[in-house]
Amino acid sequence: MIRTVNHHFLACWKELDPLGAKNRGLLSLMRRHRHNLTIPQQERLALYLRERPALQAIYQFKQRLCYAL
Repeated sequence: MIRTVNHHFLACWKELDPLGAKNRGLLSLMRRHRHNLTIPQQERLALYLRERPALQAIYQFKQRLCYAL
């Protein structure tokens, strides 16, 4: 189930930011659960998402949904 959620999230991300979605470092951060990120990784991801409010809302929803599952 979580794999399906991540698949759709990544597809949505590619539509919102095609260049960002091709960045392997960001891709790695987006796929991980937030609690598995180091402090520097959390900061990098937060900075990226702060610049993209629509994507930030979708990311937060995905995180809550994955925790619920």
